[in-house]
Amino acid sequence: MQINKAAILLGELPYLTAYIDNILNKNTREAYIAWLSEQGDTPRASYLSDLSRAFELFEKFFYLNEQGIPRFWAEMVGAPYLFALYQNAGDSPHEDFTNVRNRLFKWVQPAITFEYSMHGEPPAIGSSFFWGTPDLESDMLWPKRKDCLHWNNDDCGLSGDLYCNFIGQINFADFSGTLIAHLLPATGLLSFFSHVETEEWGVVSIKAIFTKNVKNVHRREPPEELRQDADNSPRPAYKIHAREVLSFPETSSSPWADEFPESGYSGRLCDTYESVRGASPSGIVGMLGYHQATTGGDPSPDQDHIRLINIRISPDAGCVHLSISNEDLKAERFDNIKYVWIDWDG
Repeated sequence: MQINKAAILLGELPYLTAYIDNILNKNTREAYIAWLSEQGDTPRASYLSDLSRAFELFEKFFYLNEQGIPRFWAEMVGAPYLFALYQNAGDSPHEDFTNVRNRLFKWVQPAITFEYSMHGEPPAIGSSFFWGTPDLESDMLWPKRKDCLHWNNDDCGLSGDLYCNFIGQINFADFSGTLIAHLLPATGLLSFFSHVETEEWGVVSIKAIFTKNVKNVHRREPPEELRQDADNSPRPAYKIHAREVLSFPETSSSPWADEFPESGYSGRLCDTYESVRGASPSGIVGMLGYHQATTGGDPSPDQDHIRLINIRISPDAGCVHLSISNEDLKAERFDNIKYVWIDWDG
């Protein structure tokens, strides 16, 4: 898996992490600026100093010298979101700027967004990739539908002995050096399987398998019955292209909606909130943060649950949203994953 990481210099990650976690705190921003200056990174230190001033007080004109500034880093320190807020500050720009800034940036979270392309060769055993052939421990049985989570806990009466298709695996070690690494296990392989029925019920069932010791896994060929299943037959392996992004909560329909007065579809500040959220390159497929659904609001159970992953069931359509509580993620209790949404058109 290729990841475009936001921390550029050796030793930068703790400062960038603290900056995002406390982006409204001027002292935290200035500590990051001072560190960049000490490293001799004058262009980014100057850029961040100007951005920090723009965070403090609404001004009529908002300009940053972007020459020599990596665009993905500028996104991660909040520049396009603050610019969007300046451009859409509402009828009372000074007051609205302050209110929306304080509400939205309080909840900003780093995330990983995924894109993918066909693998030219078999992926390495234990690596991160979508579809293809999974890596499992020798004694792990190939998952069946009876092992799965079902949307709305409804198994529709389909046989539990139907085999699942492999849709991807994530090696947590690949996220070392990213802003989300401290939230994830340092090691381990999380594998995902799905069973799809399209003709009668239109349902997707999901199974996640966590293997702590990646050295114990081996490439496993699918059961022959699965190859004959039109909805669930194996697909070629795809590479994952990942990038770090900032994400903001859905302000109108989500567990965070009460934090955003005057949002909603008829709220006075709805367009202002959405202009900031809309500036994020976070897509539908990815890990952590507030990844979006194509329809409806944010299906997270509550503010204590994080979006573990949004993963496609096929390269072209269908995206399953899986959530986990912060406590369960920290304890690596992946059996407690919740299946919270399915986007057929995702």
